[in-house]
Amino acid sequence: MIYIETVAAARIFDVNSKILINSATRNSQKYPFVRIKDAGIRSRGGAKLLFAVEIADIDGAIKGGKANKDVSVYVEDGSEQSGFR
Repeated sequence: MIYIETVAAARIFDVNSKILINSATRNSQKYPFVRIKDAGIRSRGGAKLLFAVEIADIDGAIKGGKANKDVSVYVEDGSEQSGFR
C-alpha cells in the first residue's frame, strides 16, 4: 500500500479534499489514512494526512487526466519506529 497527500487523493477518489479531511476527523474507514503528527506544516495542528491508494488507482488517474504525473508518493517504512519516506 502506498500513501499520497490529501489534494492528490481527492483527485484520484474524485471527491473534494474537505470530504477526506472530515472522513479522517470521524476516523472513517472509507478512505484509509495515516495521520503524521508534528510534520512541520501549519494546517490541521501540524499533522499531515496521507491517504492509502493502490498503484493502479494512481496509474488510472494519470492516464485519465485527473492527476499530475508528479504526485508525491509515500511508502511506509517497515522499521521498528514506523515512519514514512
